[in-house]
Amino acid sequence: FENKLYFENLKYQVAVEKKFSENATKLQKMQPNTPGFEQLRQEQMALLDERDAKVFEMNKKYPASFVSRFIYA
Repeated sequence: FENKLYFENLKYQVAVEKKFSENATKLQKMQPNTPGFEQLRQEQMALLDERDAKVFEMNKKYPASFVSRFIYA
């Protein structure tokens, strides 16, 4: 169970990190305070919020698991 939980979370984290990294690369090439820049910045913030919510939900659902405590810390 712990392994499954860990690898599910790892798979999710890798997908989020990939999208976050792609957006960061695009942001570096853009001028600040432009509509496209702000849209990507908001997307970055949404990705972080989504990731935090997923970790919180996992901790809430499996509070006694080692993986949950390790990731939530």
